[in-house]
Amino acid sequence: MISRVSSTRTWVARVSRTIRWNSTKPLGSSTIREYMKLYQNHFSKDVITNKQIDSYLALEKNPAGPIKVGILYDDTQALENSKIIECLLADPLSDNNSRILEQICQRSKHGVINTFTFDNGEVEHNTSNENDVYRVPSPILSANYRSPYMKNNIVDIELLEIINTLQIPQCDFYINVTSDLPRTLTDYSKKSQLQSLITIVDNEEFTPTSNPETPFSLTNEDPIIKVNTKLSLDGINLFSEMQAKAALEFLNAMQSSNIYELFKVIGHFLRPEHLLLFLRKSIENNIAYYNVLQLEIDHIYSEIKSVDITSFSGSMHSELQAEFIPNTTKFFRTSLSWWKLYLKNDNVEYCLKDYFAQSFMPKSIENYNFLRGQIVSKLETQKYGDYNDLHPSIHNPLMVMKNQLVNQRIESEIQPVVFKTLLRGLTYYQLPISVIAFLGYQYFGISGNASLALGLLGWTLGFNQVASTWEKFSSKWLQNLYEDIRMCLGKECIENGLYKELATKYNQEIELYNLKQEILKGIHVHK
Repeated sequence: MISRVSSTRTWVARVSRTIRWNSTKPLGSSTIREYMKLYQNHFSKDVITNKQIDSYLALEKNPAGPIKVGILYDDTQALENSKIIECLLADPLSDNNSRILEQICQRSKHGVINTFTFDNGEVEHNTSNENDVYRVPSPILSANYRSPYMKNNIVDIELLEIINTLQIPQCDFYINVTSDLPRTLTDYSKKSQLQSLITIVDNEEFTPTSNPETPFSLTNEDPIIKVNTKLSLDGINLFSEMQAKAALEFLNAMQSSNIYELFKVIGHFLRPEHLLLFLRKSIENNIAYYNVLQLEIDHIYSEIKSVDITSFSGSMHSELQAEFIPNTTKFFRTSLSWWKLYLKNDNVEYCLKDYFAQSFMPKSIENYNFLRGQIVSKLETQKYGDYNDLHPSIHNPLMVMKNQLVNQRIESEIQPVVFKTLLRGLTYYQLPISVIAFLGYQYFGISGNASLALGLLGWTLGFNQVASTWEKFSSKWLQNLYEDIRMCLGKECIENGLYKELATKYNQEIELYNLKQEILKGIHVHK
């Protein structure tokens, strides 16, 4: 047999351009390639589907190119017991079949991938990064020398035996090998099911028979083939040893193992038109699998608006009335009473900054960020959609107000008043009256007690002035602060904040949903 051979706004603008493009270009006039590329552009996280799209586009562009077929094992038992690779690559009619099988049987099953490609010569084996590459003169790998009953002499194939299923390479289609059909149907991961084209149940239990002359008719788009590769390989080995003397046993083993039916199914799907049809249907099914109805999106939107945001608004006002206002008022009365201005003086600013940094509506600030995250997570219903640029970076209004209060307002609105109040009490009452008392005692004969009383009166009047001015100012400043917070809670946090962000997010989600529906329709009409 050897001698016979020789790949917020930016997003809104992008989606808008897409919609305008579709509106000027009728659905039927766009190609399936354009719709698939559109899906890849907007759903780049869907690795499985995008790999299949790459395979579809490559096969459509070059139908004569080599096809990669991946062999996936259900578990370690299937990996160790199945002889599927040996049976597929064997060439019983070749004089060198024994040497070919010997090399294949000695392959490692502890790496990542074993790759088998066609070569007109001896078996060559190379290892690179736990990937073993074998160049094998096997008929199934070559379009020129494939058996006639496979009915395919168009494309060569590469066979990839995937040992480590955590590193599944891109293939044009996959064959799942299992020893237990019920477990395969119930326990296979979604990833494996979506990628597989053929499922092989390989064990020594009852197996239907087949022969090269049996007419092939595919009744299932995702066929499940029952084979007994151990029986088939035993027949092949016996024929290699005894040649014509074991011809009958070899033929019976091949027929009883149903291996001919497997070759016919693989040959069927190696035809580009059949493989393209499978890939298109698989891509369409994959996209539709994670499809979310618009009614669900509308329900999520209504629930967030009427329940979550309304409840959050109530909790913010409750924190303001029940916690922030009483605590702040108490703080001013106890920690910043008028006489403590003399002790703190220019430290009043830092005292207030420390207080508001720790106590300015902490629950509402945290819950606002949490609710924003809920809006994003709940309304991002397209599992693999690209949401990187979907919503702008909106600041937390309460956090903005807190930062302005701590970094600007206290320094500009309160600390100057403290200096001015203390200075006015000193210059209007305390200092001038004390000077008068001293001069009266020194030059005009006023008694010491009278001068002392007059001086104390000046200081008392000064203290009263400071207390009165500070109480009026702090009371008015706090009332303005509380009103500013109320306005921020109602207008900035709810109306201009969460409601607008929710509406923007909802509209963007609907646009992405409509785009996905159009892609699905565009792929579906190209049957």
